[in-house]
Amino acid sequence: MKKKNFYPSILAGLSLIIMAIAAFYSTDVLRKLTLPGNAVVTLEQLVVDKQLFMNGIIGWCIIIITDLVVTWGFFIILKKINPKVSLIAAATRMIYTVILIIAVSKLFSANNVIANITEIKTTEANQVMNSIDTFQNIWSLGLIIFGIHLFLVGYIALQSKSIPKIISILIIIAGVGYSIINLVNSFLPQFNSFTSILNMVFLLPMIIGELGFGIWLLIKGRRLTEVL
Repeated sequence: MKKKNFYPSILAGLSLIIMAIAAFYSTDVLRKLTLPGNAVVTLEQLVVDKQLFMNGIIGWCIIIITDLVVTWGFFIILKKINPKVSLIAAATRMIYTVILIIAVSKLFSANNVIANITEIKTTEANQVMNSIDTFQNIWSLGLIIFGIHLFLVGYIALQSKSIPKIISILIIIAGVGYSIINLVNSFLPQFNSFTSILNMVFLLPMIIGELGFGIWLLIKGRRLTEVL
């Protein structure tokens, strides 16, 4: 019975850590290579650093793969606590992952244009910028669903006798943060200045909530029993 718990816990925990590293890297690549509102400069930077941009896309692909592993691992672990809610939590994460796949496909579209560039033109620059902006918009919508998923995971974890309450609470707060911030980004752009405040409020829980759970799973995975 221990093996049944051990592998999902370790794989989910390890995947969460890999995902966090890949997410930090890939979002930083986009931040470095894009200049919001200036398509031509953005395309120039992307053409100069084609490989870096491709590396960022590879990072997003790693995130998608690890997301699938985490979805499976969380479901196996959490269904012992609350089968019905854990199924809903797994479904919401799967929906998020599908949305992320659609979003990342826009980066591949941008990369196809960049790969065939022989001269910087406004048309191609706008096309690439539009693909990157579409990626950001679709991903932001997905993060609303992701926030709901984290809230459900935290809710289930809070019922566990083994999972530390502080981790469960941080996951819940992180879920609320992801959903609220991206709801504002997606549907209330006129209040975008307010999101900087929200980011500061929810920054710590969003960073250490799920990641802290992943580290805990790695450390305590061997000790998990059928009754969590």
